[in-house]
Amino acid sequence: MPVISASTPADCFDAVYEAARISVQHMTPVMFLSDGYIANGAEPWKFPQSADLPEIKVSFKQGLDEGEE
Repeated sequence: MPVISASTPADCFDAVYEAARISVQHMTPVMFLSDGYIANGAEPWKFPQSADLPEIKVSFKQGLDEGEE
């Protein structure tokens, strides 16, 4: 199971986005670790533009493989 953790309050967004990307692309649970220091911390941080975020590619199964019902 992938485990992702943030090192600073500003790093939380990027770490959670990466955890979501891994979870969706690989269809696996991902554990995100944080702690009270990060949760209660604060620092300046600029929210990224959605166009600057890496794409999360989602692929769906198109049909049954041989031997599947």
